[in-house]
Amino acid sequence: MVTGSSFPGFGTILDCPFHTLPRLEKVLRKANYKTHAKVVLIGYSLGGIYARDLACQFPNLVERAILLGSLVRDPLESSNMFLRPIFEWWHSRCAEMVGASSEDPVVEQSPNPPRVPETLIYSRTDGVVQWQNCVESGAEVEAIEVPSSHCGLPYRPEVFELIVDRLARSFERGRSFATVAAVPSKRPPLSRPNLSRISIKGSRQVA
Repeated sequence: MVTGSSFPGFGTILDCPFHTLPRLEKVLRKANYKTHAKVVLIGYSLGGIYARDLACQFPNLVERAILLGSLVRDPLESSNMFLRPIFEWWHSRCAEMVGASSEDPVVEQSPNPPRVPETLIYSRTDGVVQWQNCVESGAEVEAIEVPSSHCGLPYRPEVFELIVDRLARSFERGRSFATVAAVPSKRPPLSRPNLSRISIKGSRQVA
């Protein structure tokens, strides 16, 4: 599942996340239902913020989150000085829209990383966002630097290689669990082990 700053059916970068995230949640649940498996979320820029939020809210549906040039901390304070006024206007407009139609607060970022493996791909030469705020730490978080501009991140060969590798890891993780679950027990039926307690540990690069 790929989320982006602008994606058909989901809206545009200026859409209020209060309205966008429920639409993305529906797509996530549909993908999980159709595949009978957890979903890998890949998000670029604002799409990565959405992907991280979904991973934080629904870890039972998400296998891994991969973010490209996405601000995981202080998005309004970490953007290019020329883009900041646009984001501030967007934020205030969203607050007005939500305030006029609902008593619920505007969606806020989680201060903690999601409880699933998270890969953060960033560039020190981004030019649009402050790379320091594209990085966070956690037990299942890895941060990888690549040489690129912000707009070039989705097209870098290194980024493609990283995504393919992480997708392969997620596939192996899922296949390993399926293999363990499929192994017949030699014990009597009443003494079968509780497979829900078996944890499959995959190799991860930790920041």
